[in-house]
Amino acid sequence: MNKKAILLFFALSLIFISCNPVRNSTIRFATKDKKNNNESEENNLSLIRDNRFIDTTIIKLPDIVDKESESEDDTQNNTYNNEYNKIFKEAVSDLDNNNFELAYQKLNNLKSTLSTNDSLYFECDFYMAECMVSQNKLNDAKKIFDLLETNENAPEVVLEKTLVRLGQIYCQKNDKKTAASYFSKLEMLNPKSIYLKVANCNFLDKRAK
Repeated sequence: MNKKAILLFFALSLIFISCNPVRNSTIRFATKDKKNNNESEENNLSLIRDNRFIDTTIIKLPDIVDKESESEDDTQNNTYNNEYNKIFKEAVSDLDNNNFELAYQKLNNLKSTLSTNDSLYFECDFYMAECMVSQNKLNDAKKIFDLLETNENAPEVVLEKTLVRLGQIYCQKNDKKTAASYFSKLEMLNPKSIYLKVANCNFLDKRAK
């Protein structure tokens, strides 16, 4: 075999190797590995997102008013503008359904349209603080409750609920002495208050069981 024939043979061999399906198969395998890696990374991110919520402790303070007592407050709602009252009830419903951010936004928007002399104005403040409580943002909630407690225009019914919540927040902070002072304020404000039965730190004992 002459030299030209040998060179031609090697050239054809190289072309055959370069076109061999093994090379293409290797590329497809690499692509598959990349896809699997992406899926693995996504699964890891999903676990991180889940754990972020699993590790969050939601402190659920007890309801202030039971179902029997709610009807006593409903009569006050008759004084509110029907449209405003409708928006208010929708926001409270959102809160009850754990749509805290939506409830807060609705309450804040409603509050901005009301006179500071309107009792619904203060109800909005109270339930905005409740949104904070429900999200375990007790310090943010306390700021709103503190303002309500010191506002001379706040209706008595709002002030009663506020004193209970402030007391319960101090229960949670393990400062039962300060908590008791708020509960005493409530009793002095209204010895027949429907909220007196929940003006205590008993919810801590129930949660510990």
